[in-house]
Amino acid sequence: MAKEVTIGGGGSLFYGEDKTFRFELLDSLDLPVNMAGFIVKMIVRETDGADDPPIFEKTASIDGVYNAVRALNTQRATVIFTDTELLTVEAKTYRHSWKRYNEGNETVLAYGPLIIQQATSW
Repeated sequence: MAKEVTIGGGGSLFYGEDKTFRFELLDSLDLPVNMAGFIVKMIVRETDGADDPPIFEKTASIDGVYNAVRALNTQRATVIFTDTELLTVEAKTYRHSWKRYNEGNETVLAYGPLIIQQATSW
């Protein structure tokens, strides 16, 4: 089951900065799911129904070590955005999703708003 997750807002994501996003996949009981062998992408669009191409489509690296005990699980899907990439979009709210792309197992893992804010430094 996909979970709604807000990224950004509250001073956590700004136009023109470097940012690393890490996603921990949890099941319906909030227990870690092993992502070894998963192909995971983070997609960013203007709206959920916006036409292709997406604004960003990044394939995540699967980093860390899986452990069924959440406190010990360090496995994450990781996507890096550069300051140059985040200068190509406006400061506003977009929609994001994390999706598994393995053949026969394509699944939305998480989705929701992605809020990019503007600081006076720009």
